[in-house]
Amino acid sequence: MEGYLGTQMYHPDTIGWINEIMGGQPPEGPAAARTGSMDELFAEMDRAGVTMGVAQGRHRPGTMIPNTALAGLRDASLGRFQVLASVDVVDRVNGHAQIDHAVSELGFPGISLDLSVLGMHVDDRRVYPIYEHCASLGAFVCITLSMLGAQDFELIAPADLDRAARDFPNLDFVSAHGSYPYVLEVIAVAMKRRNVWLSPDMYMTHAAGGEHYVQAAQGYLQDRTLFGTAYPYTSLEDTVTRFMKLPFNDAVREKILAGNAHRLLRL
Repeated sequence: MEGYLGTQMYHPDTIGWINEIMGGQPPEGPAAARTGSMDELFAEMDRAGVTMGVAQGRHRPGTMIPNTALAGLRDASLGRFQVLASVDVVDRVNGHAQIDHAVSELGFPGISLDLSVLGMHVDDRRVYPIYEHCASLGAFVCITLSMLGAQDFELIAPADLDRAARDFPNLDFVSAHGSYPYVLEVIAVAMKRRNVWLSPDMYMTHAAGGEHYVQAAQGYLQDRTLFGTAYPYTSLEDTVTRFMKLPFNDAVREKILAGNAHRLLRL
């Protein structure tokens, strides 16, 4: 878990605060998040039936994870993790270099951005060169979009995602956390833009309004909805148990749990 431990997102106070809001179990968070043990993490994955995870990079104040550490996690896991690159969106030159190294040299399938934490909208023109560069390399962009990480609610407005997806039709965008609480709005964007994917994670299983993600995924969005856990804020076992109780048929459940991610990650 090199690179993650000691960051703001893994701080016990952060995990406890989010679990208090979301009602996740156990309240203090997963054991591996507290101990930093990869063996314990793999044991947690085994107990929950999770065969592969996706670790998102971070490049923001309080949480900066080197892409070399992410590559090390992927390689050491022997196929149990795929990773998304950390990218500096403030320094464009550094950001492009990070993308080139992660995507072209290390083989990452996409990048991870925390725009709202930085006070930036999804359609901020300062980020467009990053999108253009990713599109040229065939990498997708995963953007953290939810109420708990944004400086202001307006920074996660789905209308911004709609404009960016319109301006880069050949680039896949993933809304990590599903742009909560703008559930119906982001569903409408994904219905309209075929290059928009939703990963509602704990907001589908732990939050009011999550049933709308479920309804959308039963129909038109079944091929662009992704399972996620928001680890370490909710445990793998807790989230998987709740997800398996949702009213999906076997075919749709398989797409959300595995098939869609395999296509997006090009596995």
